[in-house]
Amino acid sequence: RADGKPGDIYKFGPGDFECDRRFATSLHDITLQEVLALAKKLAPLPPIAIFGVQPKVIDWGMELTEELRRALPRLSELVLEEIRHA
Repeated sequence: RADGKPGDIYKFGPGDFECDRRFATSLHDITLQEVLALAKKLAPLPPIAIFGVQPKVIDWGMELTEELRRALPRLSELVLEEIRHA
């Protein structure tokens, strides 16, 4: 969560956040930060862009909220733009 409005899109990189806990004891409990830290130990990381969308609700379900559904076209544009300029 980034304290924005539901549907707000954010772009960040691995250095923009930190994990303050030890590595997970199960692969079912691993975080993105831990995946990146493990990958960094294996080889230098290439440039990485991570996109996220501010959720309205974090809960079980199969349907997207209207805010997320409306954000998807713009999110797709941003990802494609990132790929083109990589």
